[in-house]
Order: sequence, then structure tokens, then C-alpha cells
Amino acid sequence: MFKCFVFFSFLFLSNSILAGDDFIKNYIIESIATVEKQYSKGIIDQEDLNNHLAGYRAMLIDSGYPEKEIASILRGKGVLEGEPDLDDDSLTVDPGKTESGFIDNDDNEGPVIFLAETIMSTNIGRVSVDGHVNDDSIVQEIIYDDKPIKFDPSNNNSFSFGDYVPKNGKKVLIQAIDQWGNIGSKTIKLFRPKVVKQQDFYANLNPFAKVGKKKSDSLAIIIGVEKYENTFSAPFAKRDAELFYDFASNIMGIPQENITLLINKEATLVNTIKTIRKLKNKITKNKTDIYLFFSGHGLASTEDSDVYLFPYNGDPEVLDISALKRDEIFQQIADYEPASVTVFLDTCYSGATRSNELLIASAKPIFLEVAPTNIPSNFTLISASANNQIASSLDGAEHGLFSYYLMKGLEGGADNNDDKKITSEEIFTFVAAKVEVEAFNIGRTQTPQIIGDRDKILVQW
Repeated sequence: MFKCFVFFSFLFLSNSILAGDDFIKNYIIESIATVEKQYSKGIIDQEDLNNHLAGYRAMLIDSGYPEKEIASILRGKGVLEGEPDLDDDSLTVDPGKTESGFIDNDDNEGPVIFLAETIMSTNIGRVSVDGHVNDDSIVQEIIYDDKPIKFDPSNNNSFSFGDYVPKNGKKVLIQAIDQWGNIGSKTIKLFRPKVVKQQDFYANLNPFAKVGKKKSDSLAIIIGVEKYENTFSAPFAKRDAELFYDFASNIMGIPQENITLLINKEATLVNTIKTIRKLKNKITKNKTDIYLFFSGHGLASTEDSDVYLFPYNGDPEVLDISALKRDEIFQQIADYEPASVTVFLDTCYSGATRSNELLIASAKPIFLEVAPTNIPSNFTLISASANNQIASSLDGAEHGLFSYYLMKGLEGGADNNDDKKITSEEIFTFVAAKVEVEAFNIGRTQTPQIIGDRDKILVQW
């Protein structure tokens, strides 16, 4: 960078030779003071200094100065052969004492760089670096990341350029050097914005989307167990059941007084069995429609291939005495001779939870092909998954995957022929299509199942 300074000096002097010998002499004296200061600060090395002095000597010779005066200007013999002693007073120029009118240099301060200390790039790492430099003297050079950059001296030494920012960001040193070798510096930090994964949007469920026709002779038991006493939680099961309660009342038309809601600690083994037995005194034989909704854990037995629904205090280690055997519950309700029973089960029997924990810590997931052979004839069972699959949660909607789309279908989404009715076949078709796609997106396979009366009308308005 400093060799260009000598070249500039030649051009400058050649254009100014008519100004007189004193001008040339004074200019060289000033230039020597500058390069010596740059040398003392480590900006240039010995070789650069000697190159400068050799250039000044050549200019003086070309200008007709006698050798003795040249030696005096260059501070004596031997300066060009070895490193000058910059602490030697005999080598120090005192511009203020010259008879030439040479201007004294009182600027010992480095330039001030005005630039943001932190700069954020675009997501792909592009950044614009904009700033300017203030100084009492002429700014000679601006260096960014060890490279000189262009700047506009006529506009407050302003600069603007682009740079690349790696994923983890970087720190960069920027320096400005004035004509006296004073240096101003600033370290800036360049960074990329954090990439925030865009969450899938799931519309809120609306149990008032439709006003269903009332079914005065209908009953419902709704169970949601999210927090378990003896095993892992089932995320969002409580929320599933609480919202399905409003769907059952407002859209399915079941009177609220005919709906029993059991949440977490309310859904113990004993309390659940008592609730089912109380149906006997509420059912009008062959007339009452029963609806059963369960969101929580299920598990299959490796001994007899039976499947169980977990109450709040169920224990995976002792299924037979702490859990609800599904087929026994179905048969018990069937013995009360209702007109129909529709069951929605947001559970699975693989032994893995919605969030992929194992109900039995020392066991592997149980993938049994359990054939539902004991479903009574007047039952319709719509379940979240095949027996050898995991029933997933839909974190973005804060519901079980099956429960969310079941209720979206009941809002009217499952009425594919616009007849203001939703049958069990229509709700199953709607739910299965949605669940399979969502499960695939999270790396799982989940295929809802239906057994029973596909023409059963669940909702009409």
C-alpha cells in the first residue's frame, strides 16, 4: 500500500516543480516525517522505509539539489544503508522550526469509525456493511478484514459494501489510517438471524360450528387420562376429552345431563367400572344410543392377546387386575341392550406412548396383531390406529392426532355429500385420510380402523 505513496509523490512533485525548490524540499521533509512515524508504529517495515527514502533522494537529485544538501535533508550519510535511530534528535525533523513555512503536525489521534457494532445478515448470509470515518486529517486508507476497501473522501469518508456471513457468524476488525499513520480500529460482529421453524397452523376446534339435532334418548361416557399414577402421561388426553364433551352436547345433540366426564384422577379403575354399571338404570332397552369416548393409554397382553384401556391408576406390570379389558367393557354395555353403541378410542396397544416412551420401561413396544373378534353386533368402533401402531399426538394443535380430526370432521368437514348428516362411514373416511398424512409427516404410520355399522348417523342438523 505504501509503494503507491512513493508513486503518488513522484506524480505530485512532477506537477508541482514550477512551484519552486523550497516547495519540493519542504514536501519531502514533511513526507519523511510521515514515513518515519509509520515506521515507528510498525505500519511499514525497514524495507518500505528505505524504499521511501531512496525515492525521495532520487527526486532531490532530479530537482538539481547538490549532494551535500541532499544528505542534510536525508539526515546524514548511512541512513539508507541501515535502520535509522528514530530516537536520535539529529534525525528528527522539527517542521515548526523550518524557515519554509512547513505546517506542524499536532494530530496524534486515530480516525473514528462510525459503524454498528453488530450487524445482522439475511437468512442466507448476505450482509451490507455501511459506515463512515471522521478524522482531523486526511484518511489515507480503510482496511476491512485485512483488505483495503473503497471509500468516498468527499462524503465523510463513507463506505458501503457487501459481505458473506457464515452460519455461526464472525467477528471482523476494521481499521482506518490517516495521513500521519494514526490508526483507528473497531471490531464488529456479523451474525445471521436464528432460523425459526414455521409451525404448522391448525385451526382451533369449534364445538359450536353446527347445532345438531337433539337426541334425548342418548347417553355418553367421556374419559380422558393424561396424567397417570403409575406410568407416563398421554399428552393432551385431558384436553381431548374436555373438548369432546362440548362436541357431544352441542353438535351430536346429547343432553348434558346424560354425559359423564371422567378426567385424570376421576377415571380410576373402580370409578370407571361404577360409571359403566350405572348405565343399566339409565338405558331404555333397544331405544337408547350409547356413545363412549376414551383418550389415553392402551396396552396389549403378551399372554392372552387381550387389549386393555388404562384407567388413572392402572399399572402396566399387572394389567389383569389394574386395567379395563376392552372386550369385557363392550360386552357389559351390550348386556344392557341399548339400541346402538358408538365407540371412539384415541389409544393404541403397542406399549408405546404418544411421545414414544415405553409403558413398561424394560420392555420393547408390543406389536401384536390383535383381531377384534368380540365386538357386539350393535357396536360401531372407530379407533385411532391399527393394534400394532402408535397413536400419535398432534403437538401443533395440542390434541391427539385422531381426536383432533375426529372433532374437525364433526364440525362439518366430514359431510362430503352436503346432506347435513355425518355417518360413521363419512367420519371414518375423513379422519383416516387426515391422520395418515399427518402421521407420515412425523415419520410414523397410523391407520385408523372402523368395525361395525358404517351407515350409523352420528350427527345431523
